[in-house]
Parts: sequence; C-alpha cells; structure tokens
Amino acid sequence: MDEAMLRRVLADALRGAAAALLPTDLARPTNREFTAQRADVSTSSGPETVAEPSSSPLALSIPEAAKRLGVSRSVVYSLLSSHELPSVSVGRRRLVLTESLAAWLKAREV
Repeated sequence: MDEAMLRRVLADALRGAAAALLPTDLARPTNREFTAQRADVSTSSGPETVAEPSSSPLALSIPEAAKRLGVSRSVVYSLLSSHELPSVSVGRRRLVLTESLAAWLKAREV
C-alpha cells in the first residue's frame, strides 16, 4: 500500500469513528429542519411577539415625499427651506410626517 492510499484509509476511518462518537443532537440541522424551526418561532403567540407595523410609515424621507407628491426632490427641498412644508429632524435626516404632508396638500386644494 502506498503512502497516499494509507492516508485516505486512515482519514476515512477517523471520519467514521468521529461520527460514531459524536452525539446526534450536535449534528447541524438540515435546511428543511432549520426552516421549520424558524417558522415555529415566528408563529409563536406568546407575550414576546411584536405588533406588526402599520402599512403606511409615520414619516417619509425627502425622496419618498417627492415621489408621493409627484415632484422632484428639489421642489420638496425648496418647500422645506421656505417653511411651507413642515419637517422633523431625526439625527442628520430630515423627514416629512405623512400627516403634515396630507394637511399641506389639503390646504392647497382648489
């Protein structure tokens, strides 16, 4: 028997011995088992569940507000700088409250 073949035989034997010695509960779950475990956790209805967020956000970024209004970002920034459209600052971000946007549109209704 040459050296390479001897190494392969020993490696196979060690792999088999290691698998026999390890408890089966330490084995990694299969993808299907992992998905089932995640489904069990996400569908639990205990007190630790978090309420689903509402479908509409409380505030919009400037690009989102521009998209909702159907105008460019420049127009929204112009409205913000002239204080026609109210906004809030969160850290370095400027956000437009959806209620403020709706009220601003309603006030300009003809």
